[in-house]
Amino acid sequence: MAIGKFVVSPLTHPTDSGAFSGSVTVSSGQGSGSSHRVTRFHRPYALPEAAQLVALTQGWLQACSPRFVSC
Repeated sequence: MAIGKFVVSPLTHPTDSGAFSGSVTVSSGQGSGSSHRVTRFHRPYALPEAAQLVALTQGWLQACSPRFVSC
């Protein structure tokens, strides 16, 4: 999902307990000038949609934050 100059990519991962956790990648730029920030969330959710919604929301907040600093 494109948000301004950033691309937000939420993902879900099954846990060993059968629940789901989420992660999000916030990317910007192209080629050698690109940067990517990956954030993993360890809280378990019963449904993959819930984990994905949390990841998407957190990615949106990171992309819209004026303090976003690429590494």
